[in-house]
Amino acid sequence: MAAGVAQGMDYIHKANVIHRDLAARNCLYDRSNTVKISDFGLSRPGTSYKMKTAQKMPIKWMAPESITTFTFTQKTDVYTQVKEKLQPL
Repeated sequence: MAAGVAQGMDYIHKANVIHRDLAARNCLYDRSNTVKISDFGLSRPGTSYKMKTAQKMPIKWMAPESITTFTFTQKTDVYTQVKEKLQPL
């Protein structure tokens, strides 16, 4: 399943989209374990995005540079997914 998430992230990044809220709660699985990334409400077109005004964001899962500089990139999307996988149960 992790490989499916990585493939989905690769797909949206090749389409020049930053998701900004990649998390397990936004990954849907079908019976054959195909992953579909959902909830594109915070997504932005491009390879980087800087917030102009403060907004409510899921900071528990955000990359440190996104919290301090309000800048999001494809790399910060990857950070959120890796951080979630490393959390203890």
